[in-house]
Amino acid sequence: GLCAIMDPPRPECVQAIKEARGAGVRVAMITGDHKDTATAIGHMLGIVDEKYSEAVTGPELDAMSDEEIRKCVMTHNVLA
Repeated sequence: GLCAIMDPPRPECVQAIKEARGAGVRVAMITGDHKDTATAIGHMLGIVDEKYSEAVTGPELDAMSDEEIRKCVMTHNVLA
């Protein structure tokens, strides 16, 4: 059989992120989740949008130079 589990973000977390973003704070998430899972959670949290549309994985970061990482963290809010 197949079993799926959904563990959505807590409502107070979503609200806290909205308030932080409203105050001009950019919120990022670092997680051990799969890239697709992390992106989906980022959407639920409101930190994945048109400007920051996808996650970057640890192996992708490992393959980057320091300069590439500096650029990457400015264009991605989710690191998985």
